[in-house]
Amino acid sequence: MKQQRIKNHALYLALPAKTKSFSFQVLLSLLFLGNTLIASAGICDRTWDAGKLMQISQANSLDYALQLKNQAATETVDTITVAQFQAFYEANQAIVKTTNLMPTFIICDNQDPNAFAMGTNQGMVVGVTLGLLKLVDGDRDMAAQVLGHEYTHHIKGHRANAQVRDSVLNLLGLVAGIALENALQKKYHIQNAGYRISELSTGLISRKFDRDQEREADSEGLKYMMQAGFSPAGATRLTEKMNKVGGGSGSFFDSHPGWVEREARLKTMIAQSAEAQQILASQGEYTKLARSDRQQVAKDLQIAALQPTYQSTDAEKSFNDALQALARKDYAEAVRHLRAAADAGHAVAQAGLGHMYLIGQGGLPIDKKEAVRLFRLSADQGNVMGQNNLGMAYSIGDGVSKDYAQALKLFNLSAAQGHPSALANIGNMYARGLGVSRNMDEAIRLFRLSADQGNVMGQHNLAYAYQIGDGVNKDYLHAVRFYKLASDQGYSLSQANLGIMYFQGYGVDKDYTEAARLCRLAAAQGNAAGENCIGYMLLNGAGVKKNVDEAVVWLRKAASSGDPSAIAILKKLRLM
Repeated sequence: MKQQRIKNHALYLALPAKTKSFSFQVLLSLLFLGNTLIASAGICDRTWDAGKLMQISQANSLDYALQLKNQAATETVDTITVAQFQAFYEANQAIVKTTNLMPTFIICDNQDPNAFAMGTNQGMVVGVTLGLLKLVDGDRDMAAQVLGHEYTHHIKGHRANAQVRDSVLNLLGLVAGIALENALQKKYHIQNAGYRISELSTGLISRKFDRDQEREADSEGLKYMMQAGFSPAGATRLTEKMNKVGGGSGSFFDSHPGWVEREARLKTMIAQSAEAQQILASQGEYTKLARSDRQQVAKDLQIAALQPTYQSTDAEKSFNDALQALARKDYAEAVRHLRAAADAGHAVAQAGLGHMYLIGQGGLPIDKKEAVRLFRLSADQGNVMGQNNLGMAYSIGDGVSKDYAQALKLFNLSAAQGHPSALANIGNMYARGLGVSRNMDEAIRLFRLSADQGNVMGQHNLAYAYQIGDGVNKDYLHAVRFYKLASDQGYSLSQANLGIMYFQGYGVDKDYTEAARLCRLAAAQGNAAGENCIGYMLLNGAGVKKNVDEAVVWLRKAASSGDPSAIAILKKLRLM
């Protein structure tokens, strides 16, 4: 392959020149990444702050009638006993002391037995559902195993690790290059210690920790709960109960090792643990603990009215309906609910719907002015997606007059909240000297910050900088490493460039087969460099069986996007 015929795609482009095809399903996946409910769409409509519940218990020793607020007539959500709540609260307090970790502890209104660990812009959160409170039913040891498990996710950094690995999370930039929400980049909170649970990063509808992480959380959680003074018998009682009722939806139960496996593993760990055996021996028979007199009395006490710390708005319910429709692959219904959420003021829905208008997806016409209007509504609420997308519109003059100063202002607002795509976009402006003096040192710093969060544009741009030695010393090994990170997340620009590096043997041994595979992946996403690359390889039988007819098809696609190498090849073949 002559190097001048297939050039690496240029660095520092805010947008790929053209994206020819992109499935609506993947588009919606991008729109809703980082904006789904805890573990699965619709898991929490209301949450209560555990600290406030405890204050009521201490003051009145009453059970809890959890109620809706802002209703013409009082509506009881559910009733939980003091015993059911205090089992978890006391276990949580003990594990806090053992781990020196202090996440906010919340109760979620879902009836499935479930628990979760998540990060927000106000810190860590651990929560349990009403269904789990009832299942555990006042058993402090069972509660301690659940919470030890969830604390382990925080201590071991499982959420952050899952973000980097998740191949869907960074398909950003493939839809016209406008980066949407990454994991853990958009979290909502409300007054006091309550949290809006509709903005947790969980991946496509229900991104869970992987099975090895769950096994680690089980084993380490067992250690934490014993260190906190609880009996390991609670761990096996929990697995025995879950074997009977089956797993519910959500992060604690889905995509976990099966409960039969978990029960067997926990029993083996307990049998092999001298500490566990000592605790069990001190308690006599290995049986479920009877409730204390305090727990029995608490059941008979009068009901206390308590308002939820958080309750879903109509806008959030519509947004949640859109997620559920997406899960059913009912895209028309998803768009209808997304529109309703946007009209009701949901910032994430506004940013997502605006992007759909920008590129004409989901049955919506291309309407750039409507896209900008929605981006602005979202940005005015401080939403990082809205700020970044509106900044992108200003940076290229899409739906508004080109204004680099305004673009940079919006990117900075988004980047100040840690949005990795905004960091990459500011880096682009410094690398290209758009609205600012060209400064590759600053561009590299921003690309690296973005890449460190797993953002494909940051990874790609950093890779290219290493490839050509712009702002850093030329280093093909580093270029290949960052291209691979972005390629593994499906980023077509990196797939094409990495394929060419395999063909040329830059930073890797020459491997025409791998080169063809990567170029074909990029071409399938409408990337012109990938189309030109696979066309050239098919034309010459390099890494693939020679096929002139298919080669011409790919080369013409690349040429239609203005790729000069493809145009030159077609002219040489007298096909243009």
